[in-house]
Amino acid sequence: MDEDDVVSMFRSPIVLAGRIIEPAHDEPRWLVLGKSERGQKLALVLTRRGNRVRPVSCRPMRRNERKVYEEAIREKDEIGSS
Repeated sequence: MDEDDVVSMFRSPIVLAGRIIEPAHDEPRWLVLGKSERGQKLALVLTRRGNRVRPVSCRPMRRNERKVYEEAIREKDEIGSS
């Protein structure tokens, strides 16, 4: 993954999977699931510093994360088509 993959995630539907509690960190971290323009399903860990969002790490989604992402996107599509 590169910076373009991370940036392109925010141009597609994303899912806020939740706050990362373990391991503990000095600043709150969040897990965001999305897809890059190249179609890669990615898991992004980020934090906020002031008014800025700071990526901490980005990797391919794990199997359980893909399931959460796909279900959330499917639900969003179903609501949007109602």
